[in-house]
Amino acid sequence: MAMLLERAPQIEVATIEPLQTESSDSYRVKRIKENPLNVRVLEEMAMGTPMSYIPHELGLEDLQIFSLKENMRRLMGNARCNTEMVVFALDNGILDAEEITNRHDFNKYIALSPEDKTVFKTIVASKNWSKSHVEIESELGVDYSLERKDYDEQLSRIYAALDVRNTMQLRIYKYLHEAEINKDSEIELLRLSNPQVVADVQEPKFNKESPRPLSKREIQVLELKILGFENSAIAVSLGIGSETVKEHVKHITHRNGRNESIFDVALPLIDQGVLSERVLSTGMVFEKYQEELTTKEREALVLLAENPKESQATLAGKMDPPIEYYMFKKHVGAIIHKLGVRSDNHAILFYHLMPDELREEAAA
Repeated sequence: MAMLLERAPQIEVATIEPLQTESSDSYRVKRIKENPLNVRVLEEMAMGTPMSYIPHELGLEDLQIFSLKENMRRLMGNARCNTEMVVFALDNGILDAEEITNRHDFNKYIALSPEDKTVFKTIVASKNWSKSHVEIESELGVDYSLERKDYDEQLSRIYAALDVRNTMQLRIYKYLHEAEINKDSEIELLRLSNPQVVADVQEPKFNKESPRPLSKREIQVLELKILGFENSAIAVSLGIGSETVKEHVKHITHRNGRNESIFDVALPLIDQGVLSERVLSTGMVFEKYQEELTTKEREALVLLAENPKESQATLAGKMDPPIEYYMFKKHVGAIIHKLGVRSDNHAILFYHLMPDELREEAAA
């Protein structure tokens, strides 16, 4: 038995230490930030990653995650639940509140139906997350008669509309947007009591034409995705879990209120100066445009870059003179090969990153 114990793999577990006599928030924050793994665990919690998945995401054992979380809970003054831990981290700058707030777009709350808003506010008002649908129904009042199936469907609809995973994220959403939610409730009361007055109230609108800004982390993920990195490689590069990367990509591609490709999102942001041209142009040799491409290949590249939504068959008909689709596709293949890029999307990116004088000459 002793020999078996000696051969057993040793798991390094963070020691659960007693809280020191110094109890100020600054001391607690300092202690938590000392271990980068603490911040990564909190980030995963804020993203709604189930606790059972976090060990896999961070490449740690269950016991290691438990001890890290227990130490943080004690340092946070015996926080009673995961939500209180995340709120403490947001309040004290351990997590980037701006980035998480941007991820939880308030316009999505505005778009909820009045019934869904009522259920949302009833759920987040309670600290008891184990409430049954019967208890929720009693708090909602006599106008509601929720069967278990109806309640689950309504809750799932709210999760999907707000792009959250669980009730903990609902509560964080409410914490981040409490002032706006209260204002929305006041407007709703005005609407019920005096519809004429509410016309003069500045009510926030759900506007798909004004997408939310990307957070710093989302910009990093977007740039790495454009450069061709897989989610697993991005996770290692940025020190976050692969599930977190997936969540970032999902928020990036849906920022305009519809599902778009990475390149559809990126091209306008390049022109706006949001994305780093220096990073995205890594490995690109712009002289190849003049030195390698034929006149017809340059024309095909301009058509491809200026009309990204049109099919290559349509673009073939816009060549001067018009050519067959297979010939246009052949030009695109030659462009990809000669410019040393990976795809037609990267060829479009090449065009948008070219110096202004080259682009002006190409468009002339």
